Amino acid sequence: MGQKTIGLFTLITLVIGNMLGAGVFTTSGFALGDLGSPTYVMLAWFLGGIVALCGALSYGALARLMPESGGEYFFLSRAVHPLAGFIAGWISLWAGFTAAIAFAAITFEAYLLPQSLSDALPHNTLATAAIALAALAHGLRVRSGAVFQNVAVALKLALISGFILFALWSTGDGEWAGVQAWARSEAPPLSVPAFATALMWISFSYSGFNASVYVASEVADARRVVPKAMLYGTGATTVVYLLLNAIFVFAPAPQEIAQQEDVAALAAQALAGETLATVMRGIIAIALLTSISAMIMVGPRVYAQMAADGLMPAALNFRGTVPAAAIGMQSLLAVAVVWMTDLRELLSYLGFTLGLCTAATVACLFVVVRKGDKGEAQLPGYPWAPLVYIACTLVFAALAATINPWEMLAALLTVASALLVYWLFGKRHQRIRPAPDTADQADQSPLAAAGSHSGPVPCIRMGDVSACMVNGVFGDPLLKLQLLHQRRNLLFDLGDPGRISARAAHQVTDLFLTHTHADHIGGFLWFLRTRIGVTAPCRIVGPPGIARQIAGLVDGILWDRVEDRAPRFEVREWRGDQLHLFRVVAGEGAAIETGQEAITDGVVWRESAFLVRATELDHGTPVLAYAFEPRARLNVCADRLQALGLATGPWLQELKREYLAGNHQFPVTLPDGRQMTVEQLQQSILLESPGQKLVYATDFADTAANRERLVALAKGAHSFFCEATFTLQHADQAQRTRHLTTRACAEIASEAGVQHLLPFHFSRRYVRDVGTVYRELAALYPATVMPRRIPDRGQPD
Repeated sequence: MGQKTIGLFTLITLVIGNMLGAGVFTTSGFALGDLGSPTYVMLAWFLGGIVALCGALSYGALARLMPESGGEYFFLSRAVHPLAGFIAGWISLWAGFTAAIAFAAITFEAYLLPQSLSDALPHNTLATAAIALAALAHGLRVRSGAVFQNVAVALKLALISGFILFALWSTGDGEWAGVQAWARSEAPPLSVPAFATALMWISFSYSGFNASVYVASEVADARRVVPKAMLYGTGATTVVYLLLNAIFVFAPAPQEIAQQEDVAALAAQALAGETLATVMRGIIAIALLTSISAMIMVGPRVYAQMAADGLMPAALNFRGTVPAAAIGMQSLLAVAVVWMTDLRELLSYLGFTLGLCTAATVACLFVVVRKGDKGEAQLPGYPWAPLVYIACTLVFAALAATINPWEMLAALLTVASALLVYWLFGKRHQRIRPAPDTADQADQSPLAAAGSHSGPVPCIRMGDVSACMVNGVFGDPLLKLQLLHQRRNLLFDLGDPGRISARAAHQVTDLFLTHTHADHIGGFLWFLRTRIGVTAPCRIVGPPGIARQIAGLVDGILWDRVEDRAPRFEVREWRGDQLHLFRVVAGEGAAIETGQEAITDGVVWRESAFLVRATELDHGTPVLAYAFEPRARLNVCADRLQALGLATGPWLQELKREYLAGNHQFPVTLPDGRQMTVEQLQQSILLESPGQKLVYATDFADTAANRERLVALAKGAHSFFCEATFTLQHADQAQRTRHLTTRACAEIASEAGVQHLLPFHFSRRYVRDVGTVYRELAALYPATVMPRRIPDRGQPD
């Protein structure tokens, strides 16, 4: 899932393909039968479009703030509570995709195989075949599914456009029977509950407006591209809906289409006889096939995200670039529903259930904005668009429930079943799931707390960088640096990786190893698995011999089925005054040397936003200590921002990200809609100051040479992650095993003048007395970052 293979065009076709499906070709017949007037039907479609555009703006705002795959499940679980997310994911499983796919497949068969030919094949055969075809297309790989989707949607739009143009051209003959009947009759009194029910049905036709958020993690620059795709796709589909439904309700006589499910074919027949009706059935069949395809593409991504979070079986997660098992499960469930229900029942249930789910998701936007202290101006339509969407959806649902209480009961039963499953599976999940990925919550504390086996978890925030020892002071060393504006992670050492989420693993671009003792590289096989399907190579920097060792670990795996998805690594091996460069590709055997670079001032990696230095220490084996040095720290001048009349918001993060990446001519969209280049904005509102250095050092003897080298590396550092393995009482053990005492750690920090000392790699003999270690360190160096709570002696943390 690490590849960014989906672009704006595919996202727009995904939205259109998801929206332009079964609902538009069936709903107006039922709505006309209940409302009695084409005017009311067209009004309902117009209002439905306005509400959908408000929904697209609202989901676009969520995508700007939380650009990850998973849709309603991801937004609600992260913004509200995992239970809320699970309910949304459960509704997505049954109503959002399973029932919706079944609805489209049944309608596909109804149009492709009209009543006169219904005996030619067993009932539901074509519906099942359509689901199977889409599942095969998307179960192979992302690119084949995207090509299938793009071609099918393009063909669908071309054919529908041709039909619309022909229908509009035919109005010149004045032969639309529906227009004549409408002109001769008066509209009956409007039934508000019936109108609300029609709007609920129509809301299902518009429900695919949010399709692009389900694949956001597979989109480059998702914060900008995903909202655009939703707005463009929803706007285009709304126009098509209004034109199509004007033809459907005005071309044939009202009595011919009232309460009929194949209203589009009947309208075509009224315009030009059976020939056009047959052509229209083919067009609609293609349209429905793309709708089935779009839902089978996006739905399983939700279940994969839930599986990654441990709330569904792990088998449903991504395997390579596609969640094949989730696609198979989704398809089988949809086929089962095809054989168990009918159209009208599905339509009412879908409109009611999905409306409530999307309303709850849009409501969580207010929670995200409040928690994140985001300004309003940078979110187009906020707060009116979400307020309109929520209010309209809830009013429509309440009125529709007075006419169709059984559908409301079915929706409530869906929610109740989600609560039951979460209670049964979620409790089990909580017992076996590892502690949370505290690096993602580093800004909540200077020092977080974890379970009894890991002890306190040192975390610190330095501007745009979050750093966390995810395994705590007693666990295997693994420091995660999260570059917040780049959605990118760097790892220093790779001990037990159990607390790194799948999402965080997919964002790792660089791995800096101090040495290859088991507790520092034991998680490499896990990391190797996360690299399958990622085309960009991961950089690895390490001490002498690291290329041979990495190649040996990779070569120990059988790679007979990965093809072009094999993990790739660029290894930079430290050899004193030079870096030897190697390429390691799974399945190719030994590491291949590709060149050498001279090491200047200890720099082992350099890019526009930061550099990493190293120095060699002695632990009985060569060990590297590292310094992460951002090139600059960017601050926004509040006075200049206010003078320009600009509000804060995510656009400032985009500005910083592009500036640090060197894209100085990149156009940034301001809250008022204007665009300015990064260079113009930098000169106006950004203040650049030296970056805050972070140093990571572990596993080295307390010798004069080691102290001198490490002090030079750590001089003036903001954050110093340093081992403090033994207390003063066990100094002899520290000397024998070539580790540091609390005193040695504090003296190095003091001589280097670091601002924050974050000790780790404590001996496990202090698990029940971790306070002793911290109290010694604090007495020796007051700038030691202390836990929020130090347990009493004899009690595990």
